[in-house]
Amino acid sequence: MSIRSYKIACIISILLIAVPVSLAEEENDREANWAYAKNINEQSITWVSHYNGTIRWGDRINIDDWALGNFTIELTDLMKDTTGSRIIGSLMTVTRGNKKSTVMINSDESEIVTFEAPFYDDEMKIYANISGERTWSRQLLEPNISIQVFLRDKPGINLSYKIYNEDPRSNASINASDYIKSNKMSYIQISLENKGNVSLMNALLDVNLTNYTIPQKQLLEQKQGMSFKQVENSIIYNLNELKANETRIINLSVIAPISPVNKTFPIPLRLSGRDNKDVEYIHRAEEQILVKPFIEINKQIGSYINYTSTEGDYENVLYLNEFSKVFLYIKNNGDQATVINLIDYVPDNFEYKTEDNKSLNWILSIPAGSSDIITYSVRPIRYKQNSILPEATATFEFDGKNYSVDSDDIEVKIKGADVSLTKDIKVNQQSNGIINATITIHANNQGDQRVSINIADRLPDNADLINGTTSRDNIFLEKDELYSYSYEISIPFEERIVLPAAKGYFIDFRGFIEKDSRKSDYRREIESNQPVIESRPSAPEPTPEDIGQETLENTTNITLSSQVDKEDKKTKLEIIKEFILKLLNIITGNQKEDILETARIQKTDIIAQTELITRRIEETHSSFTWTLGWESQDNENASGGAWKVSETPGSRVTVSFTGTGAVLYYAAGPQGGIASIELDGEPYADIDMYSSVPISQNNRTIASGLENTRHTLAITVSGARNPATSNSIVVIDAIEITQPS
Repeated sequence: MSIRSYKIACIISILLIAVPVSLAEEENDREANWAYAKNINEQSITWVSHYNGTIRWGDRINIDDWALGNFTIELTDLMKDTTGSRIIGSLMTVTRGNKKSTVMINSDESEIVTFEAPFYDDEMKIYANISGERTWSRQLLEPNISIQVFLRDKPGINLSYKIYNEDPRSNASINASDYIKSNKMSYIQISLENKGNVSLMNALLDVNLTNYTIPQKQLLEQKQGMSFKQVENSIIYNLNELKANETRIINLSVIAPISPVNKTFPIPLRLSGRDNKDVEYIHRAEEQILVKPFIEINKQIGSYINYTSTEGDYENVLYLNEFSKVFLYIKNNGDQATVINLIDYVPDNFEYKTEDNKSLNWILSIPAGSSDIITYSVRPIRYKQNSILPEATATFEFDGKNYSVDSDDIEVKIKGADVSLTKDIKVNQQSNGIINATITIHANNQGDQRVSINIADRLPDNADLINGTTSRDNIFLEKDELYSYSYEISIPFEERIVLPAAKGYFIDFRGFIEKDSRKSDYRREIESNQPVIESRPSAPEPTPEDIGQETLENTTNITLSSQVDKEDKKTKLEIIKEFILKLLNIITGNQKEDILETARIQKTDIIAQTELITRRIEETHSSFTWTLGWESQDNENASGGAWKVSETPGSRVTVSFTGTGAVLYYAAGPQGGIASIELDGEPYADIDMYSSVPISQNNRTIASGLENTRHTLAITVSGARNPATSNSIVVIDAIEITQPS
């Protein structure tokens, strides 16, 4: 039997189940339909290589094509000549699903794979060649077969489009946009590219413009030399033939739909056509186009200071304490008038000023297609290198529902000097009605400019300066530099002494830095806080003259009261006995001496009750009971060389003591939080441990004038914080107890 006859017999012997008329398979939005396919001459076919390699007996290779599907090609046998001693060809089995076709190929020849309708016999061609020795022997078990698989070329279509807010034909440098505006003219640029070697004939492009409006006056411009028709919401272009390696661009103008919010509206594209075998191809493309709300808000800030950095780079910045204009542009792109409630905001380190001195809240009525502008002024009042001016918000009603849109926020850079003054007090001693205290002034340059500072503090009324000076002049501070100085005072006791604020001013060298001699140095007044001294006075001592003026009745009452107060030391019988004896002495003429003796006893009793001593208890003492969340930290500025720190909300420490008053020592700083205070189960005022500069051994009098009994002080990390702080840390250093001597 000849090779040709054997091949035909093998093909006939294989039972093939008829394939469907339409073998359309969608992959990457592409379809191929063989419903109208026909046989064509091989001379009109362009073959494209899909595989080139070497296989052995029993090997399989896979061919994957988006239009034909997946195929397996297996080397199932080798063909020998009539003598059976020489290999002259190979037998290939091509499988697609449960369909098979067998191909016999002489060495160094190619054969077209025969398929049943609708593929016919012109979709795949296989070339095979025997490598090496062809003589059949027991040693030649696995000869190599060089194989190359070709598929019929098809139109290679790439379909895509871009959107623009301006006509790209008028300006080639315009960039495509990722959104379009409500109810505004938008421009779609469609690209059709045939990368294959076969033309797409009878090509039709269907552009579905549901939700969009097609301007009638634009239709003639959109024709662009091609015939088209409008069918309901679609424009269908007749492209005739899209040739191999040809690219076409179609520009289309539409009006976007009206939307109250950001919403996507697709524009589906469908390109169909046939090749020279009458196989129909369909390509689809669809993107979700973002349509912006018909209410637009654009926020801008102007009047920037042109600042020259030390590197010579120019950048737009805002300067501390100088006003700049904010512009809010509001536009109504809808088809009816709309009432808008517009609200804007400024960050914590800014302040604003409006023309009518009202809040940043406006009610506007804007006609369809119209716009409005709102302006106000802002200035940074505290240094923060990069600040965000937040979005402005517009709320409005549309189709019976409420909507809101936001502008973009604005990032600005801030320049300038920002100096803070802090005044602290530490009571060193209190005796004989005189308080000795140390006053400390801290100046911290938190800005980014070098400054010169002058500070003038003054003493409170009736105070004397013991050591140091209250003022400083011409102190130079670099960025982030802290300067502190202290002095000591003595002052007569009062129940509450409020110290005056330290005052001063600083000058930054703005004119020098900006290299502009027309600008004067910037001067700004500054003022510190006013610390408070709170203490308990010692009782005044009675004099004999005062006592001599007392009546007998008062004297006896004082004496009796004094004695009864000492019931824990004497019995009532002893007290009555002493009282009767003293009364008899008075009657018999010894009144003055007994009065003086009574005064001496009274004085001793008063002194015993009113002279107080203080005792400091460190955080390591057994009187402290700590819950979880506290961490011990060594610090040379702490009262005992260490303190305990926690930022865990709910962490708690209790201190038990016997005395008449308690003062809490703690550390304050830029990360300080707020501590909740309780004494004997009753809530007391919270302690805010925030300070713009670190302060150690800060103190707060929790209570004074208590009964000299057992008390329990509780401090809890509340988790609350000052708006200026960056954390909620609570630092406990020690407690100072007041007790009678």
